[in-house]
Amino acid sequence: MFNKFKIGQSVYVQGYGKNDNKYYSRTNGKVIEKDIFFRDYLIEFKDGTNDWFDEEYLTPIRNYKKRRNE
Repeated sequence: MFNKFKIGQSVYVQGYGKNDNKYYSRTNGKVIEKDIFFRDYLIEFKDGTNDWFDEEYLTPIRNYKKRRNE
């Protein structure tokens, strides 16, 4: 089975969490685990809180390398 986000990957969260129905606007988080049945991801934030999110509320953080022209 293919997961869109790997465990330990950094993601941006923009949407409503399922634990306390709090809205997160472009917040950095880290994927802790995936629930296969509900297709949700558990995200841990920098302040130590956790919340479940649907896949549609997550976007991966891309680290692009700059090319040096010589």
